[in-house]
Amino acid sequence: MSLGEDEAEAHVYEAGFNRKPSAQVGVEMEWLIVDPRDARQHIPADCTSQICESLQASNALPGGSKVTREPGGEIELSSQPFRTLAECVEALAADLDRLREATSDAGVALLGRGLDPYREPPRLLDQPRYRAMEAFFDRGGPWGRIMMRRSASLQFNLDCGDDTHGTSGYKFRWELAHRLGPVLVAAFAKYRLTATRAGHPQAFHLLHRRRLAAP
Repeated sequence: MSLGEDEAEAHVYEAGFNRKPSAQVGVEMEWLIVDPRDARQHIPADCTSQICESLQASNALPGGSKVTREPGGEIELSSQPFRTLAECVEALAADLDRLREATSDAGVALLGRGLDPYREPPRLLDQPRYRAMEAFFDRGGPWGRIMMRRSASLQFNLDCGDDTHGTSGYKFRWELAHRLGPVLVAAFAKYRLTATRAGHPQAFHLLHRRRLAAP
């Protein structure tokens, strides 16, 4: 079913602005998946799919996180909502340990970088939402595809706030988020390690060898 612009706006407002007096936090953690011997190699889609399915099917994640794939094959851990950030971090850390074990058993490794500097993987997920996103992003150049297929991020999910007009209210927080947006974009706008800047291709592997081998 297709939604018009007004219907889509109403849906986002109702689904995204749950105006209840609560204070929960969740974290979404994305990782690039690489071959520890050569980070330039593409990882087959079946490999990351099997990792995610095996962890989810066996309830192997003690913290209750969901494990999914991103369009370029990145793996994402999405925590449950918690009352405190400390509880969230503790649960997510336990789940990350299990994910590291699973990737190691599969012969691949997690790489915590914001951007994959060498590989340009195809879009591995073909759900309607990703087809629509790609078509929309393509209007503005290649950057949307780079974000979808080659990037990994850390996302914090917070309750939007209550229906008051103070700092605990969702209207104040939403306006503040928009004011901070340009600051955050500027802070992360220049990524040094890309294919055109990193020199020899092995520089990527050598630079991150210790990180790839980390337990």
